[in-house]
Amino acid sequence: MGRVKFYSTTDLAGGYYLKNAEKVISGFDCLRTDYTINDIVELYNIHKYIKKGLYLKDWTQEYIEKCIGYVKNFQIVIGRYFAKIENENIINEYLALDIDYRDDFWEMFAKYNVYERISNETIEKIMKLNEVSLSQILRNQIIVNRYGEVIKNRLLDYSGSVRIILDKYEMFHDRISSEIFLPVELTLKDKETIISNYIDLPEAHINILEIIQNIKNTKEFNISDKTRLKAKRRIKVERKKIFSDNSVIQMETEISFSEKQDEYRSVDIQGQNWHFTYSSKWISENKDYATLLNNFIYLFEYVDMQMRITFLNKMSEMGVFERFLFMKSRNDYPIGAAFQRKNMLALLQMTAYYRELQRNGIRLEDIIEWFFKEYLKIEFEIPDFSIKMPSSNLSFLEKSRTVFPELESVLKQYQLFVEEGKIDKELLQISSGAIDYDSLPSILKNKKYVYGKGDAFEMIKYYLTSDQCTLSYVERIGERDNCFYDLICHEQIYVNDYGEYLSNDIKWLREHNIITIADDGKISWKDKNVVAVLIDLSRNDVGSYWNYPKSYRDAVEWLYAEKMIKFECKLFSRPEQNYISYLLNKSKFGNGFDIRNKCLHGTQADSESEGKTHEQYYMYALIVFIISILKINDELCIYKLLEQEGITI
Repeated sequence: MGRVKFYSTTDLAGGYYLKNAEKVISGFDCLRTDYTINDIVELYNIHKYIKKGLYLKDWTQEYIEKCIGYVKNFQIVIGRYFAKIENENIINEYLALDIDYRDDFWEMFAKYNVYERISNETIEKIMKLNEVSLSQILRNQIIVNRYGEVIKNRLLDYSGSVRIILDKYEMFHDRISSEIFLPVELTLKDKETIISNYIDLPEAHINILEIIQNIKNTKEFNISDKTRLKAKRRIKVERKKIFSDNSVIQMETEISFSEKQDEYRSVDIQGQNWHFTYSSKWISENKDYATLLNNFIYLFEYVDMQMRITFLNKMSEMGVFERFLFMKSRNDYPIGAAFQRKNMLALLQMTAYYRELQRNGIRLEDIIEWFFKEYLKIEFEIPDFSIKMPSSNLSFLEKSRTVFPELESVLKQYQLFVEEGKIDKELLQISSGAIDYDSLPSILKNKKYVYGKGDAFEMIKYYLTSDQCTLSYVERIGERDNCFYDLICHEQIYVNDYGEYLSNDIKWLREHNIITIADDGKISWKDKNVVAVLIDLSRNDVGSYWNYPKSYRDAVEWLYAEKMIKFECKLFSRPEQNYISYLLNKSKFGNGFDIRNKCLHGTQADSESEGKTHEQYYMYALIVFIISILKINDELCIYKLLEQEGITI
């Protein structure tokens, strides 16, 4: 207890450990011969602090120079001790280590060339000890290179190797972690064998199995479709077990249309059960195509007031467990419970609306054709759009196969209009490549989307919105607010509410013009509009410049001058690009639905047994169509308004 441990230059415990180091430094004797392994590793950790230039504030320059002199002699004692570690005593030395010093041991094992005296047989014995973490050994490339064949054999034999492999190639890390090195002797086939063997284990965890199923193949690490299918089948087995023992929280989402309901929408939320009821009268009495399209905005709320798609995943909506504790792949689209709920709601709304329109003798496909062929020509003087949506007599499987070429065609046509000012059909025919949703341009060529950038923005985002930030809690108020922003907005907060250890945080926010402090110590916002924009960007990941009110646009300009935001001009925002990619393909995300590729390449579900799957695929395709329509219409409306006001874009 109390031994010095170096974690990083930014670790908050550094001051505590440096205080403990004072006693060790003052008692250091270069001639002592009774140092234990833990004493030696402690000296090594103190050496790290001094080498990094980390000192206590009350240390004088004279004391610092004295410490530097002592620490130089640490190396002599450490080297002398590790020179005596050999095959005969290494296991006992390792087992005597404090648990927090085991990672340091392997670092020192490599640094002081202990590997030159330790045989393969001894390392093999050590790696089989319960007290030894294989991943700690693998963070030292010298050791991996020296014992490559032995480590390879251990990886193939060790059930925990799957986590090591996934950690290196697949896992998302919310903080910087040390690199893992694997021996060159471990082949691609060996890595897949480790994965395959894990799938067969009785204790295989469904979370890891899902990551395996969605592995994004690279030249360094890939698995076959056969292994991927094996994981998928095991997942089905594990899910049945989970649902059979009633250990899950049931969430119900229901969408219905009512002939008796006068109000256009009613919402009934009872705990985890959501019930949305829409008026059939509203649909039957408002059959013009413009209103039927606007229902996606005002009835189903597919977009917010800034015309941002609402059913995307947002990190701000993910809980602490979802963000930090659950294993997740760096190559996956982030999926939280809130996103799953919203995405399912959007899908059910589309499905129910599609059927309700059919009951009224209206095809949503005809409405989509009307938008491109007639509405754009009448409202914005854009002629020559060509589109042919699937006919009513096709099955959902056939519709799914034919709808994506039309979707990509109209987006290419819009791209040509933006870039060339017209739709050149011959140029369109030459452009036969697949469409890139990320690069589709916006007609608003100067400013469209606003994104936060830089360390200052990330720091402000953390201070204002994180439920993990210590500024979010004031003892006299208790836990009534989720973050510092809500606290300041809802309560009277004063500097004296915070301890001295938070004074630097308060000072930083004041220096960056986020807060102001009155004579009585009350904390307020320096500029409410600036803070409102920062909160919007923090919670929604993107802002729409021209959909902000004028006061917010002025705040955006100030943030731009401060280099805390940047602009991008694309048809879809980055979060929207990611969502569309998640639905349509696997170019970005290993867990993508891959709907487009499945339908166009003939790898979709069997037509006889998976009719509901094909309907779902088609509904998602229509969702992307509607998203595209809403985004195109929004920016064309903005463009037209700015032209009328004489604003250059």
